[in-house]
Amino acid sequence: MSPDAAPTLAQAQAEASGLDAADPLRTHRDAFVGSETPLVYFDGNSLGRPLRASVDRAASFVRDEWGGRLIRGWDETWMDLPFSLGDRIGAAAIGAAPGQTVIGDSTTVLLYKLVRAAFDLAHSTDPRRVEIVVDRDNFPTDRYLVEGIAAERGGRVRWIDVGLTSGVTAAQARGAVGPQTAVVLLSHVAYRSGYMADACGSHHDRARRRRAHRVGSVPLGRCGRGDRGFLGVRPGGGVHLQIPERRTRLTGLRVRRPPAPGATCPADPGMDGCGRRVRDGAGV
Repeated sequence: MSPDAAPTLAQAQAEASGLDAADPLRTHRDAFVGSETPLVYFDGNSLGRPLRASVDRAASFVRDEWGGRLIRGWDETWMDLPFSLGDRIGAAAIGAAPGQTVIGDSTTVLLYKLVRAAFDLAHSTDPRRVEIVVDRDNFPTDRYLVEGIAAERGGRVRWIDVGLTSGVTAAQARGAVGPQTAVVLLSHVAYRSGYMADACGSHHDRARRRRAHRVGSVPLGRCGRGDRGFLGVRPGGGVHLQIPERRTRLTGLRVRRPPAPGATCPADPGMDGCGRRVRDGAGV
């Protein structure tokens, strides 16, 4: 067969089987529900297969925690889960220090909270800062979200034009940033082309990087400049947000831990800052 000839189905299957047999992760396949089926699944970045252990864990939660503890489960366990799970994800997948990562809502909802809070912080510090920098090939819902925040807060969008087969370069990012920049929103890995940007070369103090397609697969360097806020998602899991420790308080976004066991809170724990909500007094 010539090098340019397409392989037959049998040849392709033989090659795939060989690659599977040599895959160092092959021993983990049976840990997932549905692994015994012949389905070839390519959308794991959006919703991955559940673990077999998750089936038993979910059943235990419904039976023992929800059914057994009822409303007591909130104070006993559930309120702390966004933080304790966030710390575990932060340590295992994104190199975050304890207290910097929290599990949140969907990617879009959490990104809205982060960008809006960062915009308000920058604008309140310097009223000239009214621009949100984002590229035109960023994920569609992220672009719509940015446009909505700009309209809502009296700002404007500074677009970076990029090719559909590439992504934002460090030079383009630096050229779009100026005295009027409030927030820079970029994707580390372009969702369409797979282009991976130079996270260190395009670093900016107001940058927020969406890493929804690289967490757990691409090592995150430190760049020698400390942590920067970013958001991402684990395949088949919840969304997590990491913000620098020095900027834990943002207008409209406050991350607090629950009080120590036995501590008392004011009458309205939903609004008073007892650490049971990711919000501030004005609400998010």
